[in-house]
Amino acid sequence: MSSLDYRALSNINAESALTFQPLLFSKYWNTLSDSEPVRILDLAAMQPSSIDFYSNSDVPCYLTIADSIGSLTSLEINEESSVDDVSEKLNHLIPSDNVAPYDIILFWECLNNIDADVMPLFQEKIKKVSHENTLLYGFLYTSNNSSGFPFNFKIQSELSFTCEEGAKLADNHKLINSYHLKKYFYDFDMSRSVLIRNGLQEFLMKRRA
Repeated sequence: MSSLDYRALSNINAESALTFQPLLFSKYWNTLSDSEPVRILDLAAMQPSSIDFYSNSDVPCYLTIADSIGSLTSLEINEESSVDDVSEKLNHLIPSDNVAPYDIILFWECLNNIDADVMPLFQEKIKKVSHENTLLYGFLYTSNNSSGFPFNFKIQSELSFTCEEGAKLADNHKLINSYHLKKYFYDFDMSRSVLIRNGLQEFLMKRRA
């Protein structure tokens, strides 16, 4: 019997191009109990390999796959889209009504591509679906030679991730770092941050009370 209960909005089955070892995710997953269910919000699209990982794991999971990264990174506040409009779109992308808080939220690398004006609204939305000690997990770029759109990540195991190459950097792309994370997500503390291959910095943030 599977230990996984999940809902997803899409199904992607593509071959991966890059393989690397996530250091922080591995350590996090190895600390989880085989009796306490972990609630996971994955902002990316559904990946069969990731579903297999959660289903075959000894850790019981409740997984929500939002499939919202593409939409999140296209949001802008401008003459055609007001703050209220963007806030309403976020409500659809990350529903918070009648949803129990999540234990970990998988950002992947979407924060590198969310508009700065949208980030405060996004932060408030994340706060609504998190609780004290909720973890935020993702990657930051450390080089301008990086994607202008988030990679397509897949979990092969707690020791191995794969992803597809992203598109060329947009002209207005700007790197964000740990300082920006602390500014945007001021209710969270940086727990760990490590540099891994391909110019990615893996991070974990933990929410305070």
